[in-house]
Amino acid sequence: MEKKEVKKWQDEEALKRYQMIALLLDPDMDEGKR
Repeated sequence: MEKKEVKKWQDEEALKRYQMIALLLDPDMDEGKR
C-alpha cells in the first residue's frame, strides 16, 4: 500500500473508533443528529 492509502485507512479507523467511544459515553448524541 502507498503511504497515502495507509494514512487514509488510519484516519478512517480512528474516526470509527472515536465514534464508537462517543456513542458509549453519550448514547443520546447520535440520536439527536438524525
